[in-house]
Amino acid sequence: MVRRELITAWSDRPAGAIERSDVIAMVRDVRSRRGASAARKAFAQASRVFSWALGNDLGGVKFNACTGIRTGDIIGSIAERHHVLSDQELRAVWNASEEVGYPFGLLYQLLLLTGCRLKELAKARWSEVESDIITVPAIRMKGNLPHVVPLTGLALRLLETVPRFDGPHIFTTTGGRRPVSGFSKAKARLDRLITEPVEQFVVHDFRRTVRTGLSRLGVVDHVAERVVAHIDGGVKRTYNRYSYLSEKIQCANGTCSHHALITPRRLGRQKSGSSDGSASTVSVSVPRKLQSATDPVGRRLLPKGC
Repeated sequence: MVRRELITAWSDRPAGAIERSDVIAMVRDVRSRRGASAARKAFAQASRVFSWALGNDLGGVKFNACTGIRTGDIIGSIAERHHVLSDQELRAVWNASEEVGYPFGLLYQLLLLTGCRLKELAKARWSEVESDIITVPAIRMKGNLPHVVPLTGLALRLLETVPRFDGPHIFTTTGGRRPVSGFSKAKARLDRLITEPVEQFVVHDFRRTVRTGLSRLGVVDHVAERVVAHIDGGVKRTYNRYSYLSEKIQCANGTCSHHALITPRRLGRQKSGSSDGSASTVSVSVPRKLQSATDPVGRRLLPKGC
C-alpha cells in the first residue's frame, strides 16, 4: 500500500511539504479506483508513516498531515459483509482453486482449511512449518500475537505438492525469494474458472465461512474464536494466556474448522494433488475421540451425536 499509493502519489515531493489537502486528494483517488476499503487502508498507512517520521524527526515532517481528517466524510461508510459460502459454493470454489493451481489455487484451499487471513498465509515461510503445525509470527497478525495453526491431513497433503525452491517463501513466483503478489489478478482468474452459480465473494469471506462453520458444528465459541485468531481484549487478554492448542488441534483433526463443510458427507470426495503430480482422493471424518472431547473446564467441544 505504501509503495503502490503513497509513493506513487508523493514521490516527487518532500514529506514535510505534504498537507492535509494532499492526503484528502490521495484518499479520494484511491476510493475512485479501488473502493472504500482500500482508501481507508491507504489513509491508515499514511497516518502511520507521518507519525513515524514525526517521532523520529525525519523528512522535515512537523505535523501529521492526516490529523483532523474525518475519513467517513470523504470515503463514506463501508458496508458490513455477511456472505457465508454455502456447501455448493464451497465445492465450486474448491474445484476452481484446483484449476488455478500453484501458488494461488493452493493458497485459497489452505485458507478454506485454516480460516487464516490472506496475508497471514500468503507470506508464510517454510521455517514456520513444524510437523503438523504452522506458526504465524506476531508481526503478520492483526492482534500482534503469534498464531499457531494446526494442519489437518488434507492440508499437509496439499503442502506436499508445493515445489521447494531455494528461497524461504512457500507461496511464490520468484523461486521463494519473495512471497506472492498480484492478489487482484489471481482472484479475477479464480472467478473466471468457477463453473457453478456463486454469489459474488471476496477472499476474506472464506474466513467468515470457517467461523460460521464451527458454530454450525456446535464448537463452543471461546474455542472457535481461537481457531480464527480472535483474541480477548482488556483484562482477559492480560491474564488468560492459555493457548487452546490442544482444542484447536482437535477441531482441525475432527473437521471442526470450516473444511468440515467439504467432507465426503456433504460435498463428496475431494481431490488434492499428490507429490508426484497425480490426483489423490482424500476422505475426512470426525474421530471418535473428538466426539466426547472437552475443553479445560469440562465443556464439550461438540454436541452429542456430532
